Amino acid sequence: KTKEAIQIADNINQGSERIKAFIDLGKTPTFKEAQNCLPMISSENNQGAIIKGMSENIYEQMESSKAVNPYLHNYSENTHYLSNILFHQAKMACFFKEERNEEKLDMLSEVLNIKDWRRISASSKFY
Repeated sequence: KTKEAIQIADNINQGSERIKAFIDLGKTPTFKEAQNCLPMISSENNQGAIIKGMSENIYEQMESSKAVNPYLHNYSENTHYLSNILFHQAKMACFFKEERNEEKLDMLSEVLNIKDWRRISASSKFY
């Protein structure tokens, strides 16, 4: 099934649509499934699109992701996608953790503009 999806995506001629298809493959249900696709893909651009999809999948999750550490361990050299991971961490720290970790938020604030998130989460009734 995964091999078929990769073959179909690889046969798309229009570059932007092919990249979008590989990004979508990176958003497969589990991090491990997406990671297992990479050795089957020869093109670095298509592999990069899968890795981008993996980071977007983490970013879009509304709960703590177990994929954060494996992603950082394996793909941290793809620095242009790290903002997805950092925003996910900031979102979790601001809105989904029972206790706010101000030290973590301070560190994230050094590289992300999350002051509005911090203000909103501080004034919410959740804390």
